[in-house]
Amino acid sequence: MWTLVYQMTNLSTLMCVGDGPQCRDYVISLGIVKPLISFINPNVPLSFLRNVTWVMVNLCRNKDPPPPMDMIREILPALAMLIHHTDTNVCDSLCLSWMFHFVFYTLFRVVYNDVMERADCGQLKHLILER
Repeated sequence: MWTLVYQMTNLSTLMCVGDGPQCRDYVISLGIVKPLISFINPNVPLSFLRNVTWVMVNLCRNKDPPPPMDMIREILPALAMLIHHTDTNVCDSLCLSWMFHFVFYTLFRVVYNDVMERADCGQLKHLILER
């Protein structure tokens, strides 16, 4: 019974998180990441793990604004474990969903902004943004 409740909750979260960055950020602010990561274990039914993977993918979606960097840092080890999973559906969800594109875009923006702020590259920033 509990498995059905978890699966339905997970599917609801999947739908909510996929509705855009505001919903994504709201669900993240409610503390979804740690419980979600706890479901990545051998005792979880495969169908449920597939849904957990899709929720994690949706948490990484949208670039405007990108996902919070703290969430990316928290979720990366779990994604690294999932990418080695033997189920092709889990791996396909990660690789074919553009999830890594969104993660790396977020990481790039953080590094870019940090460099621009620390290096006093006002003219360089102006030239890059012009193009």
